[in-house]
Amino acid sequence: VVRGAIEAFDNADEPRFSISGPDIRITSGAVIAVAMTLNELCTNTTKFGALSVPEGRVDIAWGLNPQTQRLHLAWTEENGPAVHPPEKCSFGTRLIETLGKQLK
Repeated sequence: VVRGAIEAFDNADEPRFSISGPDIRITSGAVIAVAMTLNELCTNTTKFGALSVPEGRVDIAWGLNPQTQRLHLAWTEENGPAVHPPEKCSFGTRLIETLGKQLK
């Protein structure tokens, strides 16, 4: 799911994404939610974040909490411009929050 979601935003000759995590089985509904969330994050980083500058990189890591069986995903941007909190709640923010609630 992760590789597929970032594929259109990465360059195979000069990769700017680093991904790591175990293979985890998730439901088809969760696949859609995770893919949409990653697509929104990729779009944002390309426009405003680390991938908006040549030296920027994104690290994506995930794992499964053994006690709760919940997926934990970490998105870390490096070498990008300074990030400022948005002045208003955007569609993308609402989308990610809604998708996160669907995964509970």
